[in-house]
Amino acid sequence: MSEEDPKKEDGWEEFFSVDEWKRTEVLDQIAYQSRAFRRHVARAALRWAEMGDLRPLADYLESNRPIEPPMRKFLRALALGQVPVKSGTKKLRSDGERRFTIAYEVKEIALRNNSTIYKAQKIYCERHPSMNPETLKGYLREFKIKTPTDREREEFYNPPTTDFQF
Repeated sequence: MSEEDPKKEDGWEEFFSVDEWKRTEVLDQIAYQSRAFRRHVARAALRWAEMGDLRPLADYLESNRPIEPPMRKFLRALALGQVPVKSGTKKLRSDGERRFTIAYEVKEIALRNNSTIYKAQKIYCERHPSMNPETLKGYLREFKIKTPTDREREEFYNPPTTDFQF
């Protein structure tokens, strides 16, 4: 009495094979991740637009990606002139990089002269008379620049070697 398995007759085994199930699970996961990434990109573009930089939003719209509902709402408000314009100058990434390099220049002066950060501020302001000392203090505070420690001085004067022996 050899009876065939009823599952095989119905095609159940072919439809629910383990390999097929794993493949569809992986494809579902990839699709979810791509949707999540797309939503992340859309939200980031919308955040930049709300802060006043419309370039990422314009790039997103130009890329033929779907428009999310919050983005539609923002675009409607923008078209009707209801988006508040922030007054004052905009902080750009390049401006932040400039402030960062100035702050670390001051720290490097402190390291080279073996002095405190306050003495390095004075030296920097003497070299750059257009720099307001209060503005410089703000830069140092923004990037949490403190007087170099003994370990930082040691690493500055004696950098670690990168000689690897195999």
